[in-house]
Amino acid sequence: MSTAPSAPMLRTKIEGHRLSTDQRVDAAIFVVEQSHVEYVISSSYEGATVRVQRRFSEFEQLHQGLAHTWCDTSGVPILPEVFPVSKLLFHTAYELDERMKLLNIYMRGLVGSIESTPPTDLLLERYFGVHEFTAKVLLSSSDVEALSVRELLLIAREAGDTHSLALWEGLHLGYTESQGHPELLKEIAATYSAAVTHDHLLEVVPEEGIFIAMSCLLAPADEVIVTWPAYQSLYEVARARGANVRRWEASGSVYDRQTFDVGALEALITEAGGRVKLIVVNFPHNPTGASLSPDELTRLIGLARHAGAWLFSDEMYRGLELGALPPLPSVCELYEKGVALSGMSKVYALPGLRIGWLACRESHFIKQARTYKDYTTICGSAPSQVLALIGMRHRVSLVARSKAIAAEGLAATVAFCEKHSDKFVFHPPDAGPVAYLAIKQGARGEALTAADAQAYSERLVRQTGVMLISGAMFEAEEPFLRLGFAKAGYAARLASWEATFETVVLPGREATA
Repeated sequence: MSTAPSAPMLRTKIEGHRLSTDQRVDAAIFVVEQSHVEYVISSSYEGATVRVQRRFSEFEQLHQGLAHTWCDTSGVPILPEVFPVSKLLFHTAYELDERMKLLNIYMRGLVGSIESTPPTDLLLERYFGVHEFTAKVLLSSSDVEALSVRELLLIAREAGDTHSLALWEGLHLGYTESQGHPELLKEIAATYSAAVTHDHLLEVVPEEGIFIAMSCLLAPADEVIVTWPAYQSLYEVARARGANVRRWEASGSVYDRQTFDVGALEALITEAGGRVKLIVVNFPHNPTGASLSPDELTRLIGLARHAGAWLFSDEMYRGLELGALPPLPSVCELYEKGVALSGMSKVYALPGLRIGWLACRESHFIKQARTYKDYTTICGSAPSQVLALIGMRHRVSLVARSKAIAAEGLAATVAFCEKHSDKFVFHPPDAGPVAYLAIKQGARGEALTAADAQAYSERLVRQTGVMLISGAMFEAEEPFLRLGFAKAGYAARLASWEATFETVVLPGREATA
């Protein structure tokens, strides 16, 4: 007969080995105490919720193993198996981890292999892929009016930046350093507090950054919370990896000013039993233009820290605050498990460079992210890196230009929406170059949906060449259109749309046409 270990048994919840399979095992939590092991497995089995619990109070029973039958809540047997519970006995934290690995292997055999699923089509990008380069008028682009290479080099030349110009003129088209151009990384680090250095950065293609970060952080059946609506890859990559995605939805109806209630996030964490692996946020937010106050951000980080969750923050629009609103600190500055994504595409008006970066002070994450990058792009484009370096060295000028274009476009949008207040509800955004425009109910008074807005958008671009993005591209249900107003001549673009109102009727107004 075995005896209990001399060292005190650890009491903990083992949450890193939850499974998601064809039999939909949603959670497996193991509570280990000095005198017993208790495990609870929640599953969906042929439409029924299964909750299995076993308790072993004697160590000798643990060593012997125990034959038992898995039953659902009504007592109907499901999977008769012999469970090798002796493998759960351990003396150290390391041994605990090893035992859980063995248990995980056994559970895979019990319920089937864990399989991730391919991501679904990225709706927004597929729609842009069809229409972006053939449409006559773009009203929904999320970037700022892009600079040309000539304009960017002129900024450097007028500033007397001979070093950058020499780098460009003497550029060799060879491979580059996988972490990123050293000088570029130092310029990027300078945009954060002193706590963030170039060693905390990894240069990526922005979309690649989302894929790499979630590949590093997530396993099947992990709990993830995402701001909603959202750019699809912020939740679809997690879902494709088998994670359970919960929505932190903007409050109010589509006709209200959209805000994100941190109290609602706290409720979601509680609903997940405190087992949240990753919280994904995007502020300034796409597509609503909502942001958080510094106090709200502090509270959000406190919730993530208390839950032990990672915090992934899409900060592509950080720095493009409107009016006197100051930029929020980056989550990588405030939280040791904060991962920030940023890049040249939005605020700096250089989307064609395809340069972005991940920032995180947790060295193991950055090391693992570099490993993943070795299997994706390996290294960045040499011309793009030098042009990005020029942009970052003159970021004050680039950001001022972007803010001026956005301010002009927003003013035109406000005037347009006031003129057509019978058709739309518009709330100016807190920050960023995008906002949503809600379509009002028509004369018939029926409730409109995202499908109505999408059908209208498709008719509009097909018949007139004016391209709009609807809420359907964000898998939303509400009848809104996303506007991207940080484009040169946006008032003229809105006028082109206005000219179509009589020929391409807004949804719900067909009876009055």
